[in-house]
Amino acid sequence: MTDLHTHSNKSDGELSPSALMETAYKCGVRTISITDHDNVSGNAEAMKKCSELGMKFITGIEISTNEFKDLHILGYNIDINNAELLKKCEIFAESRRGRVKEMINLLEKYNVFITEDDILKQSKDGIIARPHFAGAMVAKGYVSTTEEAFEKYLATPEFHKIKRYKASFKEAIELIHNAGGLAVMAHPFQIEKSEHQLDLDEFVAELVNNGLDGMECYYSRHTPEMFDRYLKIAEKYNLCISIGSDYHGIHIKEKIHLGTGENNSLINLQNIISFNDNKRNILNYI
Repeated sequence: MTDLHTHSNKSDGELSPSALMETAYKCGVRTISITDHDNVSGNAEAMKKCSELGMKFITGIEISTNEFKDLHILGYNIDINNAELLKKCEIFAESRRGRVKEMINLLEKYNVFITEDDILKQSKDGIIARPHFAGAMVAKGYVSTTEEAFEKYLATPEFHKIKRYKASFKEAIELIHNAGGLAVMAHPFQIEKSEHQLDLDEFVAELVNNGLDGMECYYSRHTPEMFDRYLKIAEKYNLCISIGSDYHGIHIKEKIHLGTGENNSLINLQNIISFNDNKRNILNYI
C-alpha cells in the first residue's frame, strides 16, 4: 500500500515520526510520505526509520495558504535542507507561537484555563497547532475527547478569527518547486464544500497557471463520485495523481487509518482504478 498524506507530532499528529513509520509498516504500507503542516522537521527521522524497515520514503510537507481556509498545497520529493524552505518554515512556526496567548485568552472567556506550558508539553518541540490545545483540555479534564474540544471551542467562527501567517498558493507552489519538489492540491473536496462556493474546475485552472503539478484524488473522504470528477479534472489539466489517508492518529481522527483511509475508502477507490496502475500515479513523476 501507498500513503502519501500522514502527520506526526511534529505538527498536529499523535505519533512521533519513527512510531508513525512503524505503525504504517504494520498496517501494510510500503511507500509513504510524512506531510506535516508547514514544517519538515520530522522527515529525517522518518526517512531513517523507513530505511531500517525497508520502506520507500518520499519527503513531504503540507503548506496552508491564505486564500482559503481549506486550500493546502502538498509538496513531495522536496529537499528538506533547502535554505529558503527552512527559513519560511521558521516564519510559519513563529507565527503559530505568536497566537498562543490570544488563543489562551479566548478560552478563558469560556472558563477553560490552560497555560503556555500545557501547550508546549503537547507540542513536543513541533509546531503549535489546535490539536495541542485540544490535548491540553483533555489532560485537564475540560473535555473528554479532542473531537469535543474542536466542536465546543476550536472550530468556532470566533476561534477562526485568530489569524496566523500563511503563504499565498502561488508562494507555496514556488517554495515547493524551488526545493525541487512537486506541488499537489490536497483534499479537493474540502474546497468544494467550503463557504466560498468555487467552481473547482476553474480554480484548478488558476492553480495550474501558477505551476500546480497534481491533485490528491485518492483521499479518505472522497466518494466514488468525487473521485471520478477529480480524475477527469486532473486529466484535463495533465496533472499527476496522489493518494493519502490524512492520518493523524486514533485519538485525533479516530476513523482514519493508515493506508486504508476511512471505512476502507482508499481501498474502495482503488477498486475503481488502482493507484499503482494509474498512468498519472505521482510515483511515476518522482
